Amino acid sequence: MKLKLQLGEYYTIEELKQANADAGYYFFSPDTMRFFDSRVGENVYRGADGWYFVTSEKFDYKTPRYYTVRKMLPGGDVVNASEFQQYRSAPGAKAAAERWAKQSIAAAEAQIEKEAE
Repeated sequence: MKLKLQLGEYYTIEELKQANADAGYYFFSPDTMRFFDSRVGENVYRGADGWYFVTSEKFDYKTPRYYTVRKMLPGGDVVNASEFQQYRSAPGAKAAAERWAKQSIAAAEAQIEKEAE
């Protein structure tokens, strides 16, 4: 059965991977991950506009591994939330992902309050 993501719900990274594949995308496919030498963090941060998580990529064996904050949209597509390889450490990228998820929720709540006035 195909997984259809619902905003406001919590999902694991494995569920996000499945939703991406079910929607016909290849972001997490083994070939894609190998080509970009990508790794995916286990933490998922629920936002009002999608689910934030961290990936890391390494250009070649000479370069260090850098981190990118990604966002999965409800349709299963993955977009960059940060600049590609913006972060030099996993903890910095995780903190940013969590902060952006919380900010998206706060912004949505503020919009709802404004519309209720």
